[in-house]
Amino acid sequence: MLKSSNSRFLSGHKFSWLYPLIVTAIALPAVCVVWFLREALKSEEEAVNSLIDEAQERALQDFEKSIINLFAQRLEETKKSLNSERVYNVRLLNEVIAKDLADAVWVLVPGELVTPRDREFEGRALLERARGVRRATLGAKEKFTQLMNLLEDSEVRKLRLKSGRNAALMVCVMAFEEIDSENGITSDILALVDSVLDGTIRMDVPYNQYSYFYDKYGDLATSELAKKNVEAMSLLRRWQENAANVEQVENGVFTSGDIVCYKDDELILLYKESSILEMAGKLDERIELSFSKDESAKEYARKRVMFVPLERFTIAILDGFAPETANRTRLFLFIGGLVLVLSIVSGSAVLLLIRKQRDAAQLKNDLVATVTHELKTPVASIRLLVDTMLDESRKGFVDTGEYLELIDKENKRLGYLIDNFLSYSRMERNKSSFDIGPIDAVEVAQSAKEIFTERFKGKRYSLATDFSDDLPDALGNVEILSTAVGNLLENALKYGGKEPEITLRVTNGDNGVEFSVIDKGAGIPRSEQKKIFRKFYQSKRRLSDHSGGVGLGLSIVSFIVSKHGGSVGVQSEVGEGSCFTITIPYA
Repeated sequence: MLKSSNSRFLSGHKFSWLYPLIVTAIALPAVCVVWFLREALKSEEEAVNSLIDEAQERALQDFEKSIINLFAQRLEETKKSLNSERVYNVRLLNEVIAKDLADAVWVLVPGELVTPRDREFEGRALLERARGVRRATLGAKEKFTQLMNLLEDSEVRKLRLKSGRNAALMVCVMAFEEIDSENGITSDILALVDSVLDGTIRMDVPYNQYSYFYDKYGDLATSELAKKNVEAMSLLRRWQENAANVEQVENGVFTSGDIVCYKDDELILLYKESSILEMAGKLDERIELSFSKDESAKEYARKRVMFVPLERFTIAILDGFAPETANRTRLFLFIGGLVLVLSIVSGSAVLLLIRKQRDAAQLKNDLVATVTHELKTPVASIRLLVDTMLDESRKGFVDTGEYLELIDKENKRLGYLIDNFLSYSRMERNKSSFDIGPIDAVEVAQSAKEIFTERFKGKRYSLATDFSDDLPDALGNVEILSTAVGNLLENALKYGGKEPEITLRVTNGDNGVEFSVIDKGAGIPRSEQKKIFRKFYQSKRRLSDHSGGVGLGLSIVSFIVSKHGGSVGVQSEVGEGSCFTITIPYA
């Protein structure tokens, strides 16, 4: 009684008030979560902006420290090339430029150049031999060749005079003058100039002597490394001219005109401004260094001038830089989104469950009403016929045989309904009580036809049969399959129109014997074709013109076919009729 009351409650109008309640229960937490997220994100945005500012400024400070550290590393590397005498010579300059440690270098406290007496004599002897070659009556090219032959030994190139000047470089100058006096500037001279300037011919040449050579032959440099050495000498000259204008030294860094310098107690590294920009570009791809006077159209997250004395440079963080703390915002969004999704999913699940419960309750109520009607009709008919036959006043007017036939017909109808309910009961228990074996498919079709024609004798319809020849045996139960085919025939009769035209066809299929029932009725909409095999389901197109039944026929067909390992399907178009096909595996 309680279950019946619950069913009436769920299927009645009183259930409608639960929907707003459930929607409110879902929406209220969602709204609260959205509000919380909005407030949390607002606070988070302020905190993140502050952290971003701090992180960006820290990144700029780290970038400035990286430049200072790079200067210090290059200075230490340069010291490894400084000779034990601490004399500034061209070899130090060549090595610094070749290793790309700086654009130029200067020794602050050079050691005193001391030339041993024996080495001085060797140097003077080298010069005397060179003068002898020049006095000889030879051609300019031959003199040039003999002079350069004097310098083949690397030890000879280290010979110095008492003044510190390199004797080998003096011989080179003699060779240049000999060939230049006769032939002008030749490829031999250019190659030799490059070899001296780029350090290919290694000589311990003091700075002053090298400066003289640079003044006289620097413009003849052709190789890239030689040109760099010439630029280095030019940079040194400019630095010497402005050395007195140094205003401030910060962290070892100072500027002299347009030259950036880094120093300690022993050395000074000199850089062109363009070299500083190139060097900084390799430190951090997120940060850009530029001249303060330059205007850029780029978008920057943060921009400021560098520390003094490098205030001529501007450092800027490219737009798009964000610290890792921004991940917290994404975490908030993920958690909020997850809560919203879970609320919606759980609420939808509750609504779906309640809707299914409501539908089930409605289905049961409809079943009770339909069953009551379907059972009451034959019982009432039988009772009326029996009462008429028992009425003494009508005994002479009653055709007993006709009445008995009517009672038999209603009794069979009642039995058919009871059989359907018993089949439904077996479906609910998922039990089958029939044996399966090889059967004749035509026998199944004939049996179903006979039962159908007997039951619906007097109805206006036409039934045609089409059985293929040489049908193989199927694997099933004749009686049970006849029931399934009979249900399809009855369904075609109900929904086939006023005078249904029905065709029962048995053919060989790809997967088994196929039993097809075809009608030319109203057809079934595609939206309902998957639903019609559900228990108690009846097409909405016929609910207003109900022709009997409780909506179990097709679900019983589906149950029987599944127990045979087969399949059942329908092909239908609205207004063109339907074709139901049962496929039973071959034996």
